[in-house]
Amino acid sequence: MASPDLLHIEKTYCKPPSSFDILEYEGRTIGLLAIDATPKPAQPGRAYIRHYYVADPYRESGVQNDLLAHAIPRLFASPDVSSVEAPYSMLHPYVKKALLEQGFKIASSHKKGHYISWEVGTALLTKEKWEQLLQAKPSPAPVFPRK
Repeated sequence: MASPDLLHIEKTYCKPPSSFDILEYEGRTIGLLAIDATPKPAQPGRAYIRHYYVADPYRESGVQNDLLAHAIPRLFASPDVSSVEAPYSMLHPYVKKALLEQGFKIASSHKKGHYISWEVGTALLTKEKWEQLLQAKPSPAPVFPRK
């Protein structure tokens, strides 16, 4: 995890609406979600999920959905953010599944690899779509109680 943003977490993620959420269960770190909402000239109003991970034993519970459901309302509370983009790879299928369950739509997709190929791509959720989803259904109860 030596990517430049992780070397400077405070600089990259601690200024709202950016966020760096760590998911803990029984005193153990089991996941994280890092959203970079620093304005980019090429895509004004777009935030980016840079890191999204849940430890394997906890994925079956669907807690990765809770992590997104916790972060997205804070992100879209900012008038400066109109969409959020996230990468996915079929090497981590729980990520794509959680993104789609939270209302993201596939923005791009392609195959990677030569002899063995797998799908990689990006998913996008707009604030407008998220607001429509909120009106259409109540939010589910979290899998793990929050403190």
